[in-house]
Amino acid sequence: MKKAKTVSIILYSLVTLITLSMASKFLMAREYFVYHAEASGLNWVDIPKGLQMVYLAVFKICGAGFLSTGLGLTLLISIPYTRYSQRWSYYAIPGFGLIFWSITLAMTLYVQISTGANTPWRGSSLCIFLLVLGFAVSVLDPKRHLTHHN
Repeated sequence: MKKAKTVSIILYSLVTLITLSMASKFLMAREYFVYHAEASGLNWVDIPKGLQMVYLAVFKICGAGFLSTGLGLTLLISIPYTRYSQRWSYYAIPGFGLIFWSITLAMTLYVQISTGANTPWRGSSLCIFLLVLGFAVSVLDPKRHLTHHN
C-alpha cells in the first residue's frame, strides 16, 4: 500500500474512532453533560423526570447518529477505499464525514455563542481537519491508481 494512502487511512480511522467513542458516550449517558447544564442553567436533578426521559431519548438518537456515521465510515474505509481503491470512495468518505461533523460543529458553536457554555466544538473541528487532510493526502498522491467501478 502506498504511503499517502496509508496516511489517509490513519487520518480517517482517527475520525472513525472519535465518532464511535462519541456514540458510546451518548448511548450510555444517564444524564446530560456538563455543558448542557451550563447552557440550560439547570442541574440534571432539577429537571422534571419526564423531561429527563426526553433528553435521554434524544441522546440515544444522537448516539445512533454517531454510531451509524462511525460504522458507515468504517465500511467505506475498509472495502471500497482500502481494498478496491474505488474512485468514488475517495470523495464519499470525506463527504459523508464532513456532512455529519459540520452540522455537529455548527450546533455546538451555536449553543456556545448563544449561552456561553463551554461546548466541545474543538473535537468537531479536529474531525473536520482530519477529514480534509485525509482527502488532500489521498487525492494529491500522484501515484494513486483508482478503479472506475461504481
